[in-house]
Amino acid sequence: MIGAPPGPWVDSHCHVPFIDDGAAPDAVVARARDADVAWMVTVGTDLVTSRDAVALAGRHDEDVYATVGLHPHDASRFDDEWDALVALAASARVVAVGECGFDLHYRHSSEEEQERAFRAQVALARTLDTTLVIHTREAWDETFRVLADEELPPRIVFHCFTGGPDEARRALDTGAFLSFSGIVSFRNASDVRAVVLTGSGGNFCSGGDVFEIIEPLTRMATLDLLAFTRMTGDLVKAMRRCPQQIVAAVDGVCAGAGAILAMASDIRLATPEAKTAFLFTRVGLAGADMGACGILPRIIGQGRAAELLYTGRTMSAAEGAAWGFYNALHPQAELEREAVAFARSLADGPWFAHGITKTMMNQEWSMGLDEMIESEAQAQAICMTTGDFRRAFEAFAGKRKPAFEGN
Repeated sequence: MIGAPPGPWVDSHCHVPFIDDGAAPDAVVARARDADVAWMVTVGTDLVTSRDAVALAGRHDEDVYATVGLHPHDASRFDDEWDALVALAASARVVAVGECGFDLHYRHSSEEEQERAFRAQVALARTLDTTLVIHTREAWDETFRVLADEELPPRIVFHCFTGGPDEARRALDTGAFLSFSGIVSFRNASDVRAVVLTGSGGNFCSGGDVFEIIEPLTRMATLDLLAFTRMTGDLVKAMRRCPQQIVAAVDGVCAGAGAILAMASDIRLATPEAKTAFLFTRVGLAGADMGACGILPRIIGQGRAAELLYTGRTMSAAEGAAWGFYNALHPQAELEREAVAFARSLADGPWFAHGITKTMMNQEWSMGLDEMIESEAQAQAICMTTGDFRRAFEAFAGKRKPAFEGN
């Protein structure tokens, strides 16, 4: 919850019995309610934790739900626990099967045992017409092979997704949802130095579905609407606050919240076919959405931003490039490659210093001249203390390519 105005929040994947701070599970639920967590799904990983999850959900039947499953770590228990898990999965508060799948990093169970348990749980979720929660680590090919073989349940969630663009595309092609959890913000995840944001199927993002997202807003109370708009704004805050540079690769439709995603990125590349529109006025709303009135004028100028936000009209790719919204245009066949190459150039460069640059560009929007100069003096002094600075100077002096390590 990114620095945030209160929810209500949904914790869609938690392991309440695993919390090791001395608190009883019911006390953990109470603590979550105090933090404005309105609903929780506590996840089973074997028979014991699945029973605990169902029991906890039964005691808190307004806001706690359960899953029942056999984690790949515990797949070796399949013969002993499967029949009881099947019976438990029929419980009223169970909303999914899993988490299940492959974990070929730790291999606490053999690959054969993991596959057997995974296939059985895919089938169970399909039989129960419920959601399947997948855990996969270092096993993408194995996971997609099973999904290709089996008849799939109606909903699939890839929990804690850590794959790349290819894996994301393959997962989305199955109709699955991807869960990006707190692990993407781990401070020691220094191997993630830049991000490429792209769409699929020839389009970037068309924003909120009119009937699934926009229509329900017409029936919400004011406080619930404010919670919703704050939640959407949290996405932009997260994009601007993360130290990694975000390179948006935009093709086709880029509209509504999709246009905001592109706007909030650090670098924007597009195809000549890209069509960008801040559509909020089309449904009777203000252009003041997710920071657009503050950020867009800084990118393309006040007058051009006003035109787009007042009219909701489409900005062509050529206009976007001429106005500075897009940094460059590339043919469709080359867009993703160019975006990855740009991100790679940032990741291979002084990435710690790039993070400082991004931070200062954000902070200096609201600073006067004296504050800007002093803040940049301090930021640059920090960069001068790093090993990256010393190594880069020595490489420059020695006419070598520098190596940046983020220290």
